[in-house]
Amino acid sequence: ILDLANKIINENLNVRQVEETTKEEEFTKKVKQTPKIKNKEYEILERDLADYLGTKVKVKTKKIEINYENESDLNRHLDYIHYNSMKHYHISPKDWKYSSFAKFVNLGFYDDVWCNFEDKNLIYELDLE
Repeated sequence: ILDLANKIINENLNVRQVEETTKEEEFTKKVKQTPKIKNKEYEILERDLADYLGTKVKVKTKKIEINYENESDLNRHLDYIHYNSMKHYHISPKDWKYSSFAKFVNLGFYDDVWCNFEDKNLIYELDLE
């Protein structure tokens, strides 16, 4: 990389010339790619979430990827997410200020009465644990 820096300075290369220089196969062979070191806490979180959700999970900076096998599996994950306020706080998803439930109702995924207190016995029968 120092050689490249010196070349840029000595030859007064512009951005396009630098791009062309770094595309050359000879340059890419010289630059060692350092592997990304995964945060140990992310690895533990990935494993725990995967065990809990029963699917592959990847945790990245500012991003969580949860795999699903089919539409039914996706719906199971969405139900779990939206059921959480009822389970832990006894607050309906439509009344939980942090919930994305209203967006999903507007998109037609749920009726706005899904997971209300009258339906709680039906909701508790869902296999969301």
